[in-house]
Amino acid sequence: MKRKLIFAGAGIAAALSCFALASGSEDENTGVDAEQYKDFMAQQVADVYDLEQYFVEEQYFFLPMTPPAEDFILRQPGSPFILPFTWEKFPAEFVKGLSLEYENSVPVYPVTILEDPKTRETVFLNADGKELYALPPAPGYDPYAFLLNLMPLLYSGKYTSDEVYNWQKLYDPSRVQIKAKLIPTEYVEPYLYVAARLAEEAAALAAESDDGGGMVLLRSEAAESNIVVESFALVSNSMKMVIGYPNDFTNRLEIYACDDLLAFKWVMVATNLLTAGTNEITWLDTVVYPESDTGKAYSFSVGNAGFDSDGDGLPDAREFFVYGTNPNDPDTDGDGMNDGDEAAQGFDPAVFNASATVWIRFPENGRRMP
Repeated sequence: MKRKLIFAGAGIAAALSCFALASGSEDENTGVDAEQYKDFMAQQVADVYDLEQYFVEEQYFFLPMTPPAEDFILRQPGSPFILPFTWEKFPAEFVKGLSLEYENSVPVYPVTILEDPKTRETVFLNADGKELYALPPAPGYDPYAFLLNLMPLLYSGKYTSDEVYNWQKLYDPSRVQIKAKLIPTEYVEPYLYVAARLAEEAAALAAESDDGGGMVLLRSEAAESNIVVESFALVSNSMKMVIGYPNDFTNRLEIYACDDLLAFKWVMVATNLLTAGTNEITWLDTVVYPESDTGKAYSFSVGNAGFDSDGDGLPDAREFFVYGTNPNDPDTDGDGMNDGDEAAQGFDPAVFNASATVWIRFPENGRRMP
């Protein structure tokens, strides 16, 4: 699926009363780039069903990137994030419940769209988390159609019902919620006008800076509280990933890759990526894969290298992806050596290792027990 560009700027105080709204949006009349206006309006959602379709496309784009923990809900800004709409084509109760905020000095209305995991309804919430409207699932809707397409062998009879169920929980589309902002079509031109002035001001400030200027990048809202992959891009024969995280995040990051999600065999392809003093980094995949892997599809995940719940020396993410050990048990296999020490010595920390077992001698009878 081809990704769409987004444009969302911070609001500023601007006098718009003298701004002439026009249907043609010519530069000389409005100060708004005609092509930009056309592209922006092309993202218009015509009605609540159109908004639902937008949600479904975003939902299935982000589903394969959702962290593999069934209780984790990914709350992700959609792309585009700002969607033009017209009041009269939406249900009255939907419009009545919208919450107002201002951006670029014009009114916009934040919404969160989710799929109810029980009823499979598409539910629309306002900025306060109150339900605006709900649409029933389409006839014959299969929430696991994505999983079937991704892993057809899962349903071949080779795997147990428990294994199938576990994969269904991981790839349940209800784990992805999408955020967006609706802007009435009559405010699109003022919105773009102020955005253009903000961009000009930012460019002027950059030109005056000591480093000779630069480029301002849009940052995902989800990165304010989570580690998120903000973008992917192909660079020659490599892949570039931009990773965002909270401003106060100082731990290092690790990146894992997998070419078979059914086997769930991940390898660590990068570690100790520095984050201190920044809120995003760019990682270039320079790993040399075997020629036999040409054409394979790889999945990537990012882990917090400084989060170790059980203190065994292995970050939780590495335990989950690479070793399959319990991040809350320092000795997963119970052989007397903690998981980190076993991994450091080349042992599999998930498999009982007799040579690592600690033996205790009881003087009274000479017994030895693990």
